[in-house]
Amino acid sequence: MPDLLIHFAIPFTLATPILGIKTAIILGIIATLPDLDALLHIHRSASHSIPILSIITIPILIAIAKKKPNLTGTTIAAILSLISHPILDVFQTYAPILYPLTQTSIYINIEGGIIIGQTLAPHLKINIQTTPTNFKPFTQLDAPIFTSQTLPISLTLILTPIIYNLLIKPKHSKTNLATTTPTTSTSQQTVMLDPIIHDDPTPITPNELTIIIPTLNEAEAIGKVIDELHQHGYHNIIVVDGNSTDGTPQIAQSKGAKVIQQKGKGKADAIKTAINYVTTPYLLIMDGDYTYNPAYIKELLKHAKENDEVIGARTIGRKNIPLINRLGNWIITKAFNLLFGTKLKDVCSGMYLLRTEIAKEINYEAKGFSLEVEVAAHVASTTRKIKDIPIHYRPRIGKPKLKTWDGLSIITDAIQLAWRYNPAFFIFASGTLLLIPSTAILAWVAYRYLVYGAKHYVWAILGAGGTGIGIISLLLAIITLYIKRMEYRILEKLRKLNQT
Repeated sequence: MPDLLIHFAIPFTLATPILGIKTAIILGIIATLPDLDALLHIHRSASHSIPILSIITIPILIAIAKKKPNLTGTTIAAILSLISHPILDVFQTYAPILYPLTQTSIYINIEGGIIIGQTLAPHLKINIQTTPTNFKPFTQLDAPIFTSQTLPISLTLILTPIIYNLLIKPKHSKTNLATTTPTTSTSQQTVMLDPIIHDDPTPITPNELTIIIPTLNEAEAIGKVIDELHQHGYHNIIVVDGNSTDGTPQIAQSKGAKVIQQKGKGKADAIKTAINYVTTPYLLIMDGDYTYNPAYIKELLKHAKENDEVIGARTIGRKNIPLINRLGNWIITKAFNLLFGTKLKDVCSGMYLLRTEIAKEINYEAKGFSLEVEVAAHVASTTRKIKDIPIHYRPRIGKPKLKTWDGLSIITDAIQLAWRYNPAFFIFASGTLLLIPSTAILAWVAYRYLVYGAKHYVWAILGAGGTGIGIISLLLAIITLYIKRMEYRILEKLRKLNQT
């Protein structure tokens, strides 16, 4: 039976790992607002109608998206939280969730369990009832704060993220990073990062860094890339070539770079080959197509002592990335952050700095352009010392090698890595996918019953069962994420204790 506490708890718990506990509290409060209809003399046909709530809130979303695009996600979450209220209420009492599309109020009663006799028999009963909407004004506020049936569930949902944030999640300060080059302004780039040590008494020097450039037919750009690296003081350069036929190795060698032929095929094998030649404590991998500006290496080095991987996030000059690739990068990065509990902005970037000892631990099993995801997954699931900073991405010189369908391969590899590092989350996240067909089935059953009076008991049972499994899987997936992150924190504290 939904009450104010469960109305608050569900959006609060779902939003906390994504938007933070403060925003989640606001979303939880928003979800309880429709029950103020009596105090404000608003009839339930307005406060509990999804069409009416959508008509009121969608213009707000559009207005906010135009003025502050960074708040669009939070605004959508607020609208979903508000709409969740009437959806839950149909399981408590009659609610006019489709008014004025229909003049009737809907009540859904679900009873389920297992009948224990000579055999165990599952029992599930779904009853959808309708009645004409009562337009009489309210005389009292009928909204219990909590009920005995939902109190344990509500407290569990609310306390889990609170305990995690207060006792487990480490506190990080928010720092604005504005990196500039003579030709690029980044004053509008703000990144949530750990404190930056700008006045390091013992900064990492260029002699402590090796630049690895994997190449395959990059004759048009490789010379310019090496010249720029020399201009910024980086002379430990290894070009690992994948059997170019356009003279790339000869050009690189003439510019003073060390050229080696890779063993195997693909970028991962190229890096695996080159690492055997690295003798410096740090290495940086970058593409040889002129898209990455060496001026930003200095900024990556500022964070190298506190992190095992520092990624150059292509947040400036994104127009130089094809639109379909930008969409793919966004999907892959969001999926990676969800799977590994990070807050990266560009996990697919081709320029990133690594501690050499960490780089030598990686298996490099990924194929094609999934290398960056594998490297980030290793660091994110072991030391957790990973971050990214904004860099500028320039137009490519030469023919691009990344194909549109490579994004599908990268996503597949990310899923395989998730299975390797957090199989429990992968299983429960897969179960969550049942929500999509199950809710669609329930919507169809409800439509058929409300419009035509047809009753589809079997489909209703399938839809309700799938929805139940999906919701449980979703909650378990969130719990596994919390447990995995707790494991990361414990391992990090153990490493610190061993160091002392």
